[in-house]
Amino acid sequence: MADLNPNISLENRHAIPKSRLHPVWQSPFRPLFLLGSLFSCAVIIAWSLQLTGVLQLSTYGGSLYWHAHEMLFGFTLAIVVGFLLTAVKNWTGNPSAQGRAIKLMILLWVLARLLWLFSGSPVWLMALVDSAFPFYSAYWLAKPLLNSGQKHNWPFVGVLIALGVFQILYHVLLSANPALISQLHTVIVLIMANLVFWVGGRILPFFVQAKLQIPKRDLPSWLTPMAMLCSWSLIPLSVIGEPISLAITAFSATILHSTRLAMFWRMKAIKEPMLWSLFAATLWIILGLLALALQRSEWLHLITVGGLGGMILSVISRVSLGHIGEPIRALKWMSLAFILISLASLLRFFAQHIEVFGVSGYSISAILWALGFGGFLCHYTKRLLSPRKDGKPG
Repeated sequence: MADLNPNISLENRHAIPKSRLHPVWQSPFRPLFLLGSLFSCAVIIAWSLQLTGVLQLSTYGGSLYWHAHEMLFGFTLAIVVGFLLTAVKNWTGNPSAQGRAIKLMILLWVLARLLWLFSGSPVWLMALVDSAFPFYSAYWLAKPLLNSGQKHNWPFVGVLIALGVFQILYHVLLSANPALISQLHTVIVLIMANLVFWVGGRILPFFVQAKLQIPKRDLPSWLTPMAMLCSWSLIPLSVIGEPISLAITAFSATILHSTRLAMFWRMKAIKEPMLWSLFAATLWIILGLLALALQRSEWLHLITVGGLGGMILSVISRVSLGHIGEPIRALKWMSLAFILISLASLLRFFAQHIEVFGVSGYSISAILWALGFGGFLCHYTKRLLSPRKDGKPG
């Protein structure tokens, strides 16, 4: 009956309702992209200071495990959750977490980060709090998917649940057999690399087609299944520890994913930073697989720094603009930020052989990472804390 009120203008009758929530609590990407990016800079710089002896960290499990865990489960997982819980609303048209649900999600994430800073944190409490964040996030990803017909997106729920289980396993191994932690790191990194291949195979051709206004190029029907089979097979092979089979499979995955990426590529993309940055990140992961095939121990950082870091920076830059109602384009200096992450990856690979004016390659790589994500924070903090430009909630 409210529409019959003569005091309401025709324009106002169809106005978009404004949410009473502060913008940061209207969609998960807002707090998670901001906190995740800021946290990654803090962890990288703190770890660099630890390596140079300027800072002495006394964390739960030791500083090495703190650094590795927090970059994978603190930073990367936060961004993955922010992306998925925002994307699921577009996939299904159903609402996802907002308000109190996001506040609880952030509370769990922050509490886990704080507990890692205290060496005396109980193992049972660490396992409980660390796993609560991905489990709770999986619930909010599954809720909009129910009765949506989006069967092809349910595996993402399984991934979040698996990462929650891995969190528990991490703490069990840390207290019972820390020597196996490095193997678990390998498994997690390979899972996340495959997520990039999986999601990238869906978004790269779409973004290229939409931005460049060109027809989509069809891949051979066998290429993607074979490429994904090879790269997923690296996970059990890394656990088994059979080097020859691992090297052959890694090399095969390198060839197949390189072919796939080359078929997605268009030369016009070189003029679009929001496109070439996605290709560059995927290429770093492929180079990481090649380094794994060649049994180079630095392979992991090619994937984590250039691959995951580069992909995250590119995706959150794009997704943030799209969901705050702004045109998707590379903001000032963001092209440089993308380049800095690639340089950080390159320097981290050769870090032990580099020293400039007494500054190690490890420290230079850390500084470049912080500058890259610092660029994102400078451009996007105000935007992510402000309402959408079009007045819509979210």
